[in-house]
Amino acid sequence: MRTGAKVSLRTFVTAEITDYDALVMALKDRPEVREIIQTLANRAAKSGVEIAGMKAVEERRAA
Repeated sequence: MRTGAKVSLRTFVTAEITDYDALVMALKDRPEVREIIQTLANRAAKSGVEIAGMKAVEERRAA
């Protein structure tokens, strides 16, 4: 057991989302958000899932 050890408190700041739709609208044009959305759309397209606002596009490439 430690005795006399100094303990310091640190402040951590996080976000509490209070209006998800408003936050999405505020962040929608950030490059990292667009990249994540593109990744999710690609997964949906490969799985055959249709989501409003996207369409699956097939492309033939040499393998």
